[in-house]
Amino acid sequence: MSPIHKGKDGKWYFWDETWAFKHGPFDTEEEAQEALNKYALEQLNWE
Repeated sequence: MSPIHKGKDGKWYFWDETWAFKHGPFDTEEEAQEALNKYALEQLNWE
C-alpha cells in the first residue's frame, strides 16, 4: 500500500513511516511523491 493518497479535499498527502502523521497538502501526486522522497532521505536517512 502506498503512503501517498488523495484527500477528500482533492489534495495529495503522504503518511510518515509509522502511518500516524499525514504530511501535506500537495497539489499533485508528483509533488507528494517528491516530498516523500525528500522526507525519507532527510529524516530517515534512506537512500
